[in-house]
Amino acid sequence: MLVLTGEFDRAAELMTEELAITQAAGIPHLPNARLILAAWRGREAETTELHETLVQEATERGEGATRKSPALAANEICTSLAVVALAVLSWILGGWIPSRSDFVPSLLLALAIGFTSTAAVIMSVFDAESMPAVAPEPTMEAVDDGFG
Repeated sequence: MLVLTGEFDRAAELMTEELAITQAAGIPHLPNARLILAAWRGREAETTELHETLVQEATERGEGATRKSPALAANEICTSLAVVALAVLSWILGGWIPSRSDFVPSLLLALAIGFTSTAAVIMSVFDAESMPAVAPEPTMEAVDDGFG
């Protein structure tokens, strides 16, 4: 919040405190705070470097949308095109002042975007390339623990 009010120095002080506390507690710190502060201060090189580091670290951990999923990439392209169509379709069909019925195709398109986006997220989570081909065989100890 301090960044939004232009209190960059105070925000930097709190970031230093947060780093000291998280290091003392042995828990991960909040890396995005440095990125946001650098961006708001207009430090382009620092912001770019921090962003690249954060994306690389998240990718190595296999987190979030940083994974390269064909389903998410295709969804992003299709959704972008569909949003443009949503914006203009009713005026293309109904002229300058469209009637209520001219908005129906746009509403159906919006509904389809929602379903395909959900499907793309699910597909990216269960991406065949990142899933093991064969489930590991259970060991006798695991079987004994389950039934013994």
